[in-house]
Amino acid sequence: MKSKQIAALIILVIMVVAAFALGEGIFETNDAGFMQIKQAAITGNLTCHMEPGMYPQLFGKISTYSEAETFYFTADAETGERRNQSLPTRFNDGAKAQTSGSLRVILPRDCQQLIGIHRKFHGMEGVMQKLVLPAVRKALFNTGPHMSAGESYAERRGEFAMLAEDQLRYGVIMVDKFEKERPDPITGLQKTIWVLNKRGCTNTADPHCIGGFVRDPSPFFQFGIDITNFVIDGIAYLALRLTFGGKTNPQGFSGFSEPITDLANSLAQSQQWQPNKLHSPIQPTAPPPKPYPNPDTPFAPGAELAVDIPIDTTAKNDVF
Repeated sequence: MKSKQIAALIILVIMVVAAFALGEGIFETNDAGFMQIKQAAITGNLTCHMEPGMYPQLFGKISTYSEAETFYFTADAETGERRNQSLPTRFNDGAKAQTSGSLRVILPRDCQQLIGIHRKFHGMEGVMQKLVLPAVRKALFNTGPHMSAGESYAERRGEFAMLAEDQLRYGVIMVDKFEKERPDPITGLQKTIWVLNKRGCTNTADPHCIGGFVRDPSPFFQFGIDITNFVIDGIAYLALRLTFGGKTNPQGFSGFSEPITDLANSLAQSQQWQPNKLHSPIQPTAPPPKPYPNPDTPFAPGAELAVDIPIDTTAKNDVF
């Protein structure tokens, strides 16, 4: 009798030790605000656990998804990751920009939809990096061409954010594009821009006809993912011209224009320079000088110069 009690005690101890050793594989807890998918250990069947609480894991593989997650695409190192996460766009006048913002991604609470997401992206990180990031990048890149950089900064700034969110939520709108001449706001010269016309549709049975436009359907729309709080909080325009008032540009002007001026002066003094053979390719396109309206108007006396200017027999160039 005593030996049976000892054997039973030994078996009990073994069971307790095994339970502690294997406890992580027997039960799992789902926290509030999360959803879990369990892949059964033997059959591989996928089941969902949407509500908080404990349930039998039975050595299955658990993948945890947040019900909602914030996605950042920003240049602000204090928001999101400590690196530049801003995304590019390009406008119909050729200007480029880096766009910063954020959005809230809300996953569906339908089990079959969540399993469909899991089969494609294998986890929350996969959803954010392989679904959300490419979708946001595509929406922003296809929003810029609908307007110029100046319009996105001024009268159509709100429209830029609204169109980007619409294309992110439902899909990129298919367009027909054509060239149009318009004056450059700085030089006044005519320049060519691309103008886009959105393709409308009325056949709602067509899976590409969404919201009255022909679209490449968004993965958010396809997987039942919702978005809220879409915010564009900054657009960093990449200057194609060095604006002198720009913070970093004066030294850029000097580093570029002063060597050119020195070269022009050296060429003017050189006896070997042959202007008919070596000249700028845009020289023939330079407009002729405009004469003063009244050639009989005498020159006014100038102020005394602060520095001595060398007098040469050839042209002299300077830059400020």
